[in-house]
Amino acid sequence: MTKHPKIGIAYFPTEGHRRVYQKAAPSIEAIEWTVDAGWSMPLSDKDLQILDQHADNKSLSGHGVHYSVLSAGRDDLRQDWLAHLKRDRWKEKYLHFSVHFGFSTGKNFDECAPLPVPYTKEALEVGRRNLEPLTKILNCPIGLENLALAFTRKDVEEQGQFLEHLLAPFGGFLLLDLHNIFCQSHNFQVDYFDLITSYPLQRVREIHISGGSWNDNIRRDTHDHAVPEEIYKVLPKVISLCPDLECIFMEQVPGAAKSDVEQDQILQDFLRLTTLE
Repeated sequence: MTKHPKIGIAYFPTEGHRRVYQKAAPSIEAIEWTVDAGWSMPLSDKDLQILDQHADNKSLSGHGVHYSVLSAGRDDLRQDWLAHLKRDRWKEKYLHFSVHFGFSTGKNFDECAPLPVPYTKEALEVGRRNLEPLTKILNCPIGLENLALAFTRKDVEEQGQFLEHLLAPFGGFLLLDLHNIFCQSHNFQVDYFDLITSYPLQRVREIHISGGSWNDNIRRDTHDHAVPEEIYKVLPKVISLCPDLECIFMEQVPGAAKSDVEQDQILQDFLRLTTLE
């Protein structure tokens, strides 16, 4: 790798995340902004100042949660989401912009956590069709984040290839979430590093690290606990395999920084990232 990636956090407009940002600010080189959160949560003048500063410094990464790339229906919801994106304050200034692999809308529901889709020609066509509007609105690289949830081991083993074929026509990038792969590795008993290297690492511009939780020995991507030690152990090797890596973000959900203990844990995990060689 020819340069050191920017180290940052996923920023949310909550009191807990504002406190974490304030404490970590001297070491924060970039932030990831989840645009859907900004459309539904009130932003303070301080929030706008922070986001504007990073946008002007080319250190603001855009991320969307509720744009359902692999849904074949509910075009009305996607059009509404795209209309919001067209009005987004920073749409001309994002370093790059990512959305989630998977589908989160359907006939009888409006949104949920992204769900996996079998790797088929038809699904590939749907995904490419839904990615194309993003390239017309945003003047920056467009990417997809890999998914934690899988229904079968085949889903797990094919997701890297599926992502490569979705992204290739757009020259798109991969947002590599190492905790999502950690979940799949444990839940389907697949070697963690082997699974990581099944993804198109040459496309990685951004890495997420986060924590999760256990439920009856099932690893869940709940983004609300400490980062597993296995992720720190593998991270330097992964970085060396990603020649176009721009940013590494510590990511937690908006509700994960409510208490002093939770805020301190996020801060410790972030500061540990800043010590990477």
